[in-house]
Amino acid sequence: MKLNEYQNFCRETAFFTESDDIPTLAYLSIALSGEVGELCNWVKKVYRDTDGVVLSEEHKRMKGELGDILWYVSVLSAKLGFTLEEIAEYNKEKIKKRIENGTERGSGDER
Repeated sequence: MKLNEYQNFCRETAFFTESDDIPTLAYLSIALSGEVGELCNWVKKVYRDTDGVVLSEEHKRMKGELGDILWYVSVLSAKLGFTLEEIAEYNKEKIKKRIENGTERGSGDER
């Protein structure tokens, strides 16, 4: 599946609407943060309970959390007017530039 095809699917399945209480941009950002937190919680449990060994149940759950993260990233990107492929290309070029500058382990992007 192409990234932009997936993004279009995500936009079609977005069920929320903007309201005066919670603007869509805020809602999506908060939800994304929550999903990242859930992934981190599973990683924590792997280190706490199985000495860093990812068992099949945790592996399946982390895959699900990554899917949720990707869904929110897709819809948030669309809300901001970006395609996923555009973001991926931008990030690829940013990383290549960091490598060229010898700053791949830090903040080497120019803003």
